[in-house]
Amino acid sequence: DTIDRGLVTAAFQPILNLKTGEVRAYEALTRMLPGSKFRHPGELFDAAEQTGMLWDLELVTRRATLRAAADWPAGVQLFLNCTPQVIADDRFAETLLGEVDEIEGLTPRRIVLEVTERSENQHVEGLHRQALVLQQHGFQLAIDDVGAGTSGLNRIMLLRPNWLKLDRELVADIDRDPVRTNLVRFLTHFARLSGVSIIGEGVERPAELDRLIGLGVHCAQGFLIGRPGEHSQDIPDEVTEQVRAAASHMTSGAHAGES
Repeated sequence: DTIDRGLVTAAFQPILNLKTGEVRAYEALTRMLPGSKFRHPGELFDAAEQTGMLWDLELVTRRATLRAAADWPAGVQLFLNCTPQVIADDRFAETLLGEVDEIEGLTPRRIVLEVTERSENQHVEGLHRQALVLQQHGFQLAIDDVGAGTSGLNRIMLLRPNWLKLDRELVADIDRDPVRTNLVRFLTHFARLSGVSIIGEGVERPAELDRLIGLGVHCAQGFLIGRPGEHSQDIPDEVTEQVRAAASHMTSGAHAGES
């Protein structure tokens, strides 16, 4: 009933560029409309997986999201959550291309497909092949929840993503934990060598944000920056000022080191 009546909408959480203090992208998050009998998105997607309806549900949620992103500025990207099973479907690339083509001003290069996990099964038949097809068309890929669960090194090696999203478990209290700091330092070093961008998820405190900037993390997302809501929401001035001041300090420090 939720699928047939289209009782879903999208909320958008900003992803902040940690060099400029500007919004780099938004992640789209599914929300139910009045009339749906599901209490929260997790319950909805669990039911869809159990009944073999993930394709149908993601089709409805994706189209609602793309319509909402029609008037965004050209430089802002859209992160779309997709399960590996749906991405691996032979219909997916052609279907997504058609959907994007229907939205004026939207191009594949503005879409980042965020590979999410709903099971412990890392091997999904056809995922690698379809990921290559999507990247050849200009879509970008992101691995979600890196550092937790099943989003491990094997999937990174398989999909060769453009983005890595660090799980909240790596970001929480990173300013107080040398082990977390060193793990993120390792990942940022890998990212520099591999041409990959990193996003720190779940940032809730200014000290966490400062540490991520100092480690060279490219972008950040979390309640400190903005909660899921309208894409037109403003980033708090104090956050923007913090990012720009820290980035300026790092740049001046680098120049001093060169001299």
